[in-house]
Amino acid sequence: MFKRSIGVMLLCASSACGQTTVTWDTALSTPGFNAPVRNFWIDGSNTLHAMGQLSHSGATRTGAIAKRVQGTWQPLGSPLDATWVESLAMFDSGDGLQLHVAGGGISQTGEQFGLEPVVRLVGDQWRATQPRHGANWSSVIAAYRVQGVERLFVCGPMEAQPEFLYMSAWMPPSGAPARWDVIGGEPFSTAPEAMLVTDLGDGEKLYFGGGAGEVALVGSFDGQTWRRVGGDVVMFVRALAVLPAPSGNQLLVGGLISKANWFGPGPRVDVSNIALWTGTTWDALGGGVNFEVHAIAAMQTPAGMRVFAGGSQFVSSTERPRLAMWDGQRWTAVLGLAGTRVEGLAVYDADGEGPLPQQLIIGGDLTTLNGAPINNIVALSLPRVCDSIDFNRNGVFPEDADVIAFFSVLAGEACTSCSDIDFNNNEVFPEEQDVLDLLTVFAGGACS
Repeated sequence: MFKRSIGVMLLCASSACGQTTVTWDTALSTPGFNAPVRNFWIDGSNTLHAMGQLSHSGATRTGAIAKRVQGTWQPLGSPLDATWVESLAMFDSGDGLQLHVAGGGISQTGEQFGLEPVVRLVGDQWRATQPRHGANWSSVIAAYRVQGVERLFVCGPMEAQPEFLYMSAWMPPSGAPARWDVIGGEPFSTAPEAMLVTDLGDGEKLYFGGGAGEVALVGSFDGQTWRRVGGDVVMFVRALAVLPAPSGNQLLVGGLISKANWFGPGPRVDVSNIALWTGTTWDALGGGVNFEVHAIAAMQTPAGMRVFAGGSQFVSSTERPRLAMWDGQRWTAVLGLAGTRVEGLAVYDADGEGPLPQQLIIGGDLTTLNGAPINNIVALSLPRVCDSIDFNRNGVFPEDADVIAFFSVLAGEACTSCSDIDFNNNEVFPEEQDVLDLLTVFAGGACS
């Protein structure tokens, strides 16, 4: 395993940029995967899964979806052969809750499913949905409840049933045979590339983003009607993510976009490839980034919320991977990655409430990190940030009273205005390291 701290430099569209430090971890990269990673999934038991164009991790045949087991990558079920796997959803298609995946060229151990972009995991075997979907590929998949009944929404060209075009929903049986159908009309002239279900304060909706459509490039479906979100954006949406906020969830939108509120009332908003819909207004996030965004992830840290955007940029006609971080005030670019593009991001804490830091898992067409092979996947963590030395929060620091208050709380005394005793924010307390870090920072040193 290779770990290294490295500074980052500018790769943002605005002038409000700076530098920070990240710690790289290449444990997931050894051996990593033989082909690009497109997405990640963390299941209910906190197991990390990677999916994409992959088929092997070193000598292990994983298929297109792999899970992390005791430091190695193993197949999920029987290895699933596919040109690619893009996304997945848990859905009950009539015989229990099962994992459904979307992708292209899907087969299993030589059994070709035909024109089938959606398969489900039954035990340890992959099976086609019944009835079959009828397309030869799909981009994204999501489960969403419509009029009290869960539906499985799939984006992809329905060549066998062209009236469905690029969005269809699986209708579970309710006195009639199961079928694929269109709900709420058909708004799409190309397949959406991003889809998620969330509540932005006005009820749970299915949100989508893509490249073209009669309704929207970024829109929502409430079970009856497809609508534009925030007056829509231009030109192409590739990624959506939820940003938790004190006032409720907000929607992060990324891709190749330059304007928001294109069709809405009021002025259009200049953005650069990433923007935030708060539920009422668009936020350009400090001017955005100067590369096409393929993936977004939000990470809560002791220092506040951080937003990561990954994607690619053409430099002298050659596509290069890009990764940047927004800290609420400015963007910084994380350098060192080589290859073609970043395609998937996920926030993962391997030991939950334990002492290990949460990490950003990065996947894509990635060859090296600072010259060392990473085989399409790598992770980073942010440095721990110690609390303020104004422990008693009286606005006066440094002072002896802060140290006295810390040791009093450590001994079990109450102090409603004080910080907690996990001074170094490593989620382990009480411990001697908190005492050492407090005294070190108090003396002018750095947090360990």
